[in-house]
Amino acid sequence: KQFLVGKDFNIKLEIKPRVLSGVLLAIHGERDYLVLELDYGVLSAKISSGKGSLVNSFVKPVPSSWCDGNWHSVSLSKYKHVVQLGVDSDFSSPTAGDKKKQTLIRSKHPLYIGGHPTLNAPGIDAKKQFVGCIRLISLNNADEPLNLKGAVGNVTLNACPLN
Repeated sequence: KQFLVGKDFNIKLEIKPRVLSGVLLAIHGERDYLVLELDYGVLSAKISSGKGSLVNSFVKPVPSSWCDGNWHSVSLSKYKHVVQLGVDSDFSSPTAGDKKKQTLIRSKHPLYIGGHPTLNAPGIDAKKQFVGCIRLISLNNADEPLNLKGAVGNVTLNACPLN
């Protein structure tokens, strides 16, 4: 089955990180990729199709507040050539790419959650697997969250231990 990031795309998830750096999700094709990661407390989204790319970042006023023991809602929205990140009830400034360059991504590779088997893959700056918990992942405003079978890294899906 092929994974497609079309002209319009969004993904929502909740995270409870235990460290400030790690890949939240990633997919790579031949020249295409989508990466959502925390890198020293900065949430970044990178989308590249080989023809065009989009990058957006969200900086919390206190980066260590990611690891406050609470769940944080994260959203990545792409509308044509514009990308924006949301965290809890705050949003990054939208980033616009070149209107003439498509940022469509097609891949037969899996969507990795919580890390990536190759941390030196294009677009990955964190160079670490995510450590923490992830739940309620939904694509394109689906009513039902994704049914996930596994994750890469030290991540617990859909539940979180108390310690």
